[in-house]
Amino acid sequence: MLKLLSYFNVFFAVFYFMEYLQNSSYWITSGVIAVIVSNWLVLRWLETGAIGNLWLRIAAASGSVVYAGYTAFNTLGSLSAAIAEDYLDRPLILLSAATIGFAATIIAQLLISGFIQYSKKSD
Repeated sequence: MLKLLSYFNVFFAVFYFMEYLQNSSYWITSGVIAVIVSNWLVLRWLETGAIGNLWLRIAAASGSVVYAGYTAFNTLGSLSAAIAEDYLDRPLILLSAATIGFAATIIAQLLISGFIQYSKKSD
């Protein structure tokens, strides 16, 4: 489950990077890179058992959480503005649902991997 979720997050991060490459800001680019690094660390940990550098794990996880919060907050803001202006079209709804889903999978993947690492330490 965790491996599939990590691959899904890497795929979505690459998709978002390609989608926003032309109009991206510093936050989008650095957040996507943090998500890719975080998921790469989890995949490496699952395949080899090597946990990696503590500071790199903390930086990647915190960057992923900030990115997930940033994208979810901006999506909810644009969605509420569209509702206030009575302008809800299909692409906006689909992009908003995909972004909220992506943010939820980032948080879920970090929570699951943290729980698994914590439970392995206590054994």
